[in-house]
Amino acid sequence: MKKVILLFLLSLPFGGLAAQQANISSRWVNGFWKAKWIAHPTAGASDFGVYHFRKRFQLTEKPATFIVHVSADNLYRLYVNGRSVVSGPARSDPANWNFESIDIAPYLLQGENLLAATVWNFADYRAYAQTSFQTAFILQGNEAPEAVANTDASWKVIRDSAYKPLEIDRRQLQAYLAVASGEIVDGRHYAWEFMRPGISEQGWLPSAVLWYPAKSRSYGTDGNWHLVPRSIPLMEERHQSFAAERT
Repeated sequence: MKKVILLFLLSLPFGGLAAQQANISSRWVNGFWKAKWIAHPTAGASDFGVYHFRKRFQLTEKPATFIVHVSADNLYRLYVNGRSVVSGPARSDPANWNFESIDIAPYLLQGENLLAATVWNFADYRAYAQTSFQTAFILQGNEAPEAVANTDASWKVIRDSAYKPLEIDRRQLQAYLAVASGEIVDGRHYAWEFMRPGISEQGWLPSAVLWYPAKSRSYGTDGNWHLVPRSIPLMEERHQSFAAERT
């Protein structure tokens, strides 16, 4: 009997990477972050889950620059006013957890703006190279004007029920498999418009505020993620259409 494999492509709004990796002030390498890690208030800290975060804020004028520093556990994708701008973090471990620094000014507007992020925790289904502390997200504005975007309880969050793990029977496979097991996305339940301004936030919850990021290289009471700047270039992402469609 022939087996038919169906591949579904989930198309999300993507705006390219006009927002480029920014220069990093020494204050964010060695200094104190005012933003805190945030998470879903009721979800298990180490459970498989995909979460969307949102933050609305006002600007009196379109800024020339607006640099933010962002990271998550396990992975994230950041959107500005509905457009995808960056994903990360670069592969990390808790003692050296990477953050990305980007200038999102090209995507911002005078008046109301929306930051949104999707955060994945693959939990027991993650790749062997993926370490984790717990599900969390953080974003720190570079200067005082950008601090309006800092992660705190004003960010809202929702768990996306469309996702579930694609479990692989490793015993039946009879092979060593280091990659993630994958995920199944049910488009009937996907939160399609979560990254766009103007949608209803019914069902969204205030984010749970966890703690400040650890800045020392010791554990003890500050034993969470020790943030370090991303040391490799951002992933290249570009829009590419199919040459043809076949059914």
